[in-house]
Amino acid sequence: MIGTFPVTSQRAFATSSCVIACACCVVCAVQYVKLVDFGLAKVVNLDDPEARSWTLCGKPEYLAPEMISSKGHSKEVDWWALGILIHEMLAGFPPFYDRDPFKIYQKVLSTKLNTEDFPKHFEEHARDLIKKLLNHSKSNRIGSSKNGAEDIKKHKWYRGLNWAALYNKQLQPPLDGCTYVPVVHECTFTGNFKIYPMSSEDNGPMLDEERDSALFHNWEIIDRPSADDRSRSTAHRA
Repeated sequence: MIGTFPVTSQRAFATSSCVIACACCVVCAVQYVKLVDFGLAKVVNLDDPEARSWTLCGKPEYLAPEMISSKGHSKEVDWWALGILIHEMLAGFPPFYDRDPFKIYQKVLSTKLNTEDFPKHFEEHARDLIKKLLNHSKSNRIGSSKNGAEDIKKHKWYRGLNWAALYNKQLQPPLDGCTYVPVVHECTFTGNFKIYPMSSEDNGPMLDEERDSALFHNWEIIDRPSADDRSRSTAHRA
């Protein structure tokens, strides 16, 4: 369980489509949220309503039902993940959780959240927005209509947020009440990351070069073919 954020901080931080998880949301030098770790990101043509991906990747707690059931997915999974993120910032834990990832998948597929299922301290508009983001029907999920993200931005939970000022980084980050605010001296500052010992593989014994040379002394080194060689070989086979 993680700590919770003040409401004003939650609204400001929950303005990015969280494709992945809280672990991929970091605070930059000016206390604005940045999304990181796009190692498994995939480009989908959002102008094509039929464009879909079938790649299953991400933390189990954040996966939308259509990803788990391999029905093909698009940007709608981002809105689902945003609902999970807002819930986790408000409650300190995601709405679907179990130590066994497969049980998380079962909960995501079988559980239909109602407003009364949320923790009691969730205010009305937060409950409504999360419920609309965690809609099992991706076509009815808020943000998936022709208005796109505008429907989310106009939701009452975001009332009072100046989106233009936020985009231009003209807002003072609402960090009042946060128990810990990391200090970032420069964009390459790594002082907020823990230092872990080197792995046992890195600290293992050095390879015996003489022994390796003896084992492979009769091996021939074959140069990799150049691009021209591969092209000629392909043309010959054709």
